[in-house]
Amino acid sequence: MLFIFLLFLAVFLHSIWKAYQDFAFYRNNDWDYSVDSGVEIYHGDSTDKEARMGNRDRLIYGHAFMLVVSGISCLVSWLLWDSGTTGTAP
Repeated sequence: MLFIFLLFLAVFLHSIWKAYQDFAFYRNNDWDYSVDSGVEIYHGDSTDKEARMGNRDRLIYGHAFMLVVSGISCLVSWLLWDSGTTGTAP
């Protein structure tokens, strides 16, 4: 169970890092969404180039969705791991 928690934690930390990179890129470019930062988030199938989110949508909705989903997954895995380790007799 610890492995699953660490896996979700890694995904959550990676999501935070990518959101920060994207936010900093557009902040430094005076919020010009016509310039692409290179971070890609898709609406669905990642092999379909037409499903790629726009720059503004990615910054506002895509990163927020990824942070919420990965954060909840990390929290749930922590609670499941922690509930199995507390109160157990040797």
